[in-house]
Amino acid sequence: MIEGRGESKIGDEAFTWEQGDCVAVPPWQWVQHQNLSASAPACLFHFNDEPALRALGLFLEETSSG
Repeated sequence: MIEGRGESKIGDEAFTWEQGDCVAVPPWQWVQHQNLSASAPACLFHFNDEPALRALGLFLEETSSG
């Protein structure tokens, strides 16, 4: 995380994080991020391997129904 502090719900588990932490999410898990500060921003840097998976014909996307 670049700045701030928060919580990420990955599947059924919640993980708290702060500046300098790194979170890896398995591609088959839903994830929700929440800023735990009412007054300071939280900035996350996100990247994934979607371009490589698309190029290999292995990309599968599932969207939330709610």
